[in-house]
Amino acid sequence: MRQLLYLLIDKFLALLPGVQPYPRVLQFPITGRCNSKCGTCSVPELAPDVDMTVERVREIMKNDLFKNLQAIGINGGEPSLVKELPLIIDELLLLPRLRSIHMITNGMLTGRILEITKTMYEACRSKGVRFELSISLDGIEEVYWACRGVSSFAKTMATIKTVVEHPGVYCNSFTAGCTVSRYNVDHLTANDTYCAENGIPITYRLAVPNRRIHNLGYTDDFSVLVDENHRQTALEFFFGKVVDGNGSWRQRFTYYAIFKYLEAKGHRRLADCFWKWRDATVDEEGNIYYCATESKCLGKLDGSNAKAIFHSRESLQYRKELISENCQHCIHYAFFPTIGGALDFLGFILRRLSFPGSYRLMRRLG
Repeated sequence: MRQLLYLLIDKFLALLPGVQPYPRVLQFPITGRCNSKCGTCSVPELAPDVDMTVERVREIMKNDLFKNLQAIGINGGEPSLVKELPLIIDELLLLPRLRSIHMITNGMLTGRILEITKTMYEACRSKGVRFELSISLDGIEEVYWACRGVSSFAKTMATIKTVVEHPGVYCNSFTAGCTVSRYNVDHLTANDTYCAENGIPITYRLAVPNRRIHNLGYTDDFSVLVDENHRQTALEFFFGKVVDGNGSWRQRFTYYAIFKYLEAKGHRRLADCFWKWRDATVDEEGNIYYCATESKCLGKLDGSNAKAIFHSRESLQYRKELISENCQHCIHYAFFPTIGGALDFLGFILRRLSFPGSYRLMRRLG
């Protein structure tokens, strides 16, 4: 409820002339290095071979722009490769309003990941901050290899199973995460079944054009929208995830938003996006952006210039153009509905609930 209140306040402030809310969520890719070779990403080949450092984090977080941060998403590249990661977490925990840190890892470096996540979780817990962990699992055995470009399924599963079998040791909450692309779309049900049989919670998202991971030039190679059979398969899978009754209403809405996006062949968005009007992305070199998917670099941060860059007249005009040209065709960050999206989802649920009664009535009348 508190989060919803903050959201409504920030949304109201964003509508006022000359008022710009400060970011509450930060996407924070902390390295350009990775030990996977995913078909949907070119970070290993094209991203700078650079890690975020404690000193750089300390300098960046001096900026007044980040004083309201409540949630930070740690990703990369592969964040477990960053030597100073636990120290970076310690630095982030000094933020006065921080409530959660979420990290995505490929799970391949089992020993390293288990060691640092345990340390990071204990540090977060001591500060009353939630630590949430997600490990990528795009398929089983050969499908994993086809998606990830490396034969590390056994290593990833060793990490996942250890975390699942020891709740409260490595994180507050855990999910596996599957990115849906043409490489695995025909095997999603098998992935879902495997996770259910092994007690692994898993969520699904679409592989999308994403500037941060350097894949804008070859989207057709991996997108399920290119091939009609792939689109239909993904459409049916996400429809099933909406109606199976599992998961929170928030997660079911996300799947519904993806379903409607696929149904409209990539030209309909039912979800709000906080990066359109509030939140920020900072990369491993200290560059700041609006969203990770399409935003250009707005500038390089020092200890005092973030607000001037992020809320400059030039940047805000660019954000308007970004929204106009790209946002309606993007399905990233689809976890909170627009008003229209909420009504659409509610209508869908009500129709589903009323269908059995309507069917029985029509049978009697017929």
